[in-house]
Amino acid sequence: MNIENIANAMAEADKHRGILTEEERSFIAYFAYQTGDMKQTKMLIDRLAGLEEGSARRDVVKLFEEQLYKQPKAIRQIEELLVSIDDIVSKNRRLSMNFPNFLLHMESALWMRN
Repeated sequence: MNIENIANAMAEADKHRGILTEEERSFIAYFAYQTGDMKQTKMLIDRLAGLEEGSARRDVVKLFEEQLYKQPKAIRQIEELLVSIDDIVSKNRRLSMNFPNFLLHMESALWMRN
């Protein structure tokens, strides 16, 4: 996941400069950066270059986008857990900030009763 991967991917894409659109070239660079996998990146380039411009090439981009954003189940569960923990901590913070005010109100209410 570095600049060298992007440079290699773009050098490979330049071999098909007349075939690939700028949008596809941008996606190739992004894919190379995110994955760091030149074998997959080259496969992406070859599949795009081997197709007529249009829906088939958009489908290839969608397929590789899905690979890019696909996460293992364990990672999704960990992310959900972290969000839940953050929510609980946030609620507890609000409660702890409001608790002194609650005590003051209770104290004044008790004082007024006496």
